[in-house]
Amino acid sequence: MTDVKNDNGLRIGGTFSFCPTAFGKQEFLAIVGDVHSAAGEILARPMNLFPGSKQSHSMAQNWLKTCLESHTQCAKPRGDFMPTRLLEIKHFHDQIYPRLKLRETFGRDFAPYAALSYCWGGEQPITTTSQNINQHLIRINYTGLPKTIQDAITVASKLGLRYLWVDSLCIIQNDRQDRTFEIGQMPSIYSHARATISASRASSVQEGFLQSRRPLNQNSPYPILEFPYCCQDGEKGSVRLVPEVKEESMEPLSKRGWALQERLLSSRVIEFGSLQTRWVCMHEDGTQTDGLRLGVENESGRSDIIFRKALDAISFWGSSFSDASGISGLQRWKSILKRYTKLTLTLPTDRLPAISGVAMGFSRILADEYCAGLWKSALVTELFWILDVDEKPFLQRPREYQGPSWSWAGIDDPITFLHQDPSDLVDPQFSVLNVDIQPVKSDLDQYDAKFGAVESGKLVLTGKLKAARWMHPHDPSNLSQWKVLRRLDDKDSDPYLRINVRPDAIEAEFSTADADHIPVFLLKIIERRRQPDILNQSRPPMGLLLRRNNESEYTRLGVFEFLLMRKESIYDFKAEFDRYQEQVAWLNDCETQTITIV
Repeated sequence: MTDVKNDNGLRIGGTFSFCPTAFGKQEFLAIVGDVHSAAGEILARPMNLFPGSKQSHSMAQNWLKTCLESHTQCAKPRGDFMPTRLLEIKHFHDQIYPRLKLRETFGRDFAPYAALSYCWGGEQPITTTSQNINQHLIRINYTGLPKTIQDAITVASKLGLRYLWVDSLCIIQNDRQDRTFEIGQMPSIYSHARATISASRASSVQEGFLQSRRPLNQNSPYPILEFPYCCQDGEKGSVRLVPEVKEESMEPLSKRGWALQERLLSSRVIEFGSLQTRWVCMHEDGTQTDGLRLGVENESGRSDIIFRKALDAISFWGSSFSDASGISGLQRWKSILKRYTKLTLTLPTDRLPAISGVAMGFSRILADEYCAGLWKSALVTELFWILDVDEKPFLQRPREYQGPSWSWAGIDDPITFLHQDPSDLVDPQFSVLNVDIQPVKSDLDQYDAKFGAVESGKLVLTGKLKAARWMHPHDPSNLSQWKVLRRLDDKDSDPYLRINVRPDAIEAEFSTADADHIPVFLLKIIERRRQPDILNQSRPPMGLLLRRNNESEYTRLGVFEFLLMRKESIYDFKAEFDRYQEQVAWLNDCETQTITIV
């Protein structure tokens, strides 16, 4: 076999695409095979199989020490906040296990602490409740704790931290008022933690994260390839090409809704993954690993750093902030929402609380008023959120209230935002008169509470409202069959509207075959600007599909958009265009009304 030779004095790192197969190209990562010879020229190291080893703990200690002492870009510890409760960890030479108890700080007695981000994965054997909190203030049995929390105690101790924040122990789980208050405190809890311990590889609190890792060849169907390597100084070594694995997509914690906020708001994260332990902070070279180093595109910490720098730059940039990529604050918020709404929540009612800390940060970036998941100054465009499920089955409307119907918080599916052209014009008869949000009552001050769960949300609007019938789809789980709207006047020669309907959920009437239609109303919001003679450059009328609850109160059911076929695909374009204009005239032939959407 011919040696792989480095003739240019370059340090080799990154991924390589080759070996075409029936399945397409496979990405490979180059790592050093012989640490003693090729280590100076090949960046990536072999995978560390023992994240709980003494050497691994020493490396983590050094990462934290270096960050605190020399990273000027990273936030320095501040003594202006303490969680309500912390798990106190004490070690004694004559005892195998640490002595634990819950400590109430009363918001003072400042001391450094770590915070844990992890998956519950079901019921926990020990939680703090109103019945056992007094006992927990005296002592908590270490051996009774699940493995993930035991491992977090070990890591916190090795980092030199005496206190650890764990939600299951530091929140009174059966006290709704305490839970609501502590959820509102989470942005401060994670941002003020000396470090956040992220148990990314554990799908359950029972699994732990310091156990040995599986070798790479057990994580991929492809073999590990090793080649002789000739170093620049002539010394022979070896390089291994290992199949690249997209670690973030395989980690259980990366699928959990709460974890996204916990990660984004943390000043420093030490993440225990399936393939590597990763340190992430705000420093320019803040991502470090204990061995295998994945490509930059796979280091989820990079996008986190961009976001945290955005929050850090608030006072300078204000509402005009855009990051180095030119993305505005509102665009960044929308991209985070698209990512967040794909994640899972144990309690669907946490859809707003689990992103409340991020929303609080963006309220300073955007200098705007937060309205149950949307921003007041951008309501006209943000009301056009739609399901991001393609042709896959989507869900029924939640039975338990989790947000107003006009907000994405009111449903459980992933969402995205309908693209709008800069030339679009808001219908002159449409305007937002008032937004009234009632937060869930808690001990949080009024400012913090408005970012969390809400009891109600009313959107008062004026606009043109037109009645129609929404016909029952043959297959309610298929999005393509939800597009049939019919005028009320059946005498019309063409009663069916050429409209694209994007439903928010499977409505109760359509979950059975009992109802053949739902009476609906079309609220026009966007008015096309150009004459649609060049069809792919025009924007037909768009708006919200509503259901009337009473005389003036409505519920949002989805988004509608008038359709006009592409000119080159229509045999008789004039007839089609005339029909389109007649239907737009029908939409406009109505009185302006003031309504409330709940």
